[in-house]
Amino acid sequence: MEKPIGVKPKKWEIVEDKNIADVFLVVFGKTKHALLNNLLEAFAAIITEIKEINNLKEKITFKVEAFDFSEQIFLFIEKLIYLKDTKHLIFKKGDFCFKKNSIEATLFGQKLTHLPIKVDIKALTRHKFDLKRKNGIYRLSLVFDI
Repeated sequence: MEKPIGVKPKKWEIVEDKNIADVFLVVFGKTKHALLNNLLEAFAAIITEIKEINNLKEKITFKVEAFDFSEQIFLFIEKLIYLKDTKHLIFKKGDFCFKKNSIEATLFGQKLTHLPIKVDIKALTRHKFDLKRKNGIYRLSLVFDI
């Protein structure tokens, strides 16, 4: 099926948030870089009003290491939750360097201090965590405990 001209591909969608304890999310990306940036956007949009994140003065660089890309993403998300909880940081964009067994991420964002909080993501679960690549598009399914 052809995509209509002028229609942007979907970056992410909340599949289910009716349960008060979790949010089921699907994130898409043509490239690994796009997938992780869309993941940052989705993560931030669940927690706060994404349009309020304008002051990208906070910059942090870290590396996650794992045997495959799926596990690297899982560890990357756990690091996002850790940085939110301990340093009160939320990120809107990132630059990434991908190697066989690692991702080095440089993220740009701001403190959550003066942002409205919609929901607090407490943890990432293994339940429904799945990464697939089909027709050149990455599709990441995940569930956050809130």
